[in-house]
Amino acid sequence: MATRPLVGKARVLHALFNFLVPLHVMAEIGGLAVTLRYSTLHSDKRGEQHAEWSLDLIGILGKRVTLHWSSARRWKDAHVVYERHYEHRQLGEPLTIIDLDFSAPSPRLEITARPS
Repeated sequence: MATRPLVGKARVLHALFNFLVPLHVMAEIGGLAVTLRYSTLHSDKRGEQHAEWSLDLIGILGKRVTLHWSSARRWKDAHVVYERHYEHRQLGEPLTIIDLDFSAPSPRLEITARPS
């Protein structure tokens, strides 16, 4: 299945929303620990930026999965005109529902449930 390039702010926002909201829900409600890191890399090409990314997900029982990837971006003025992700790696098995705890009440729900 070929992927379409993300062109335009609306498509990028939609992709970010679909990626970040589930992570936020799993971290906020399910007790998942999430750490996202990146570091920039030197590029010989003018207007091109490379970075290494790492995403750590740790479940409530300590099971960990780490995703690594690299990205290359080309810029024209203040706009990204090209982006490519490569060198995808995964360390550890995917987390399962056992690695989350949805039985604990959310702190946000406890606050809104208090009588006035």
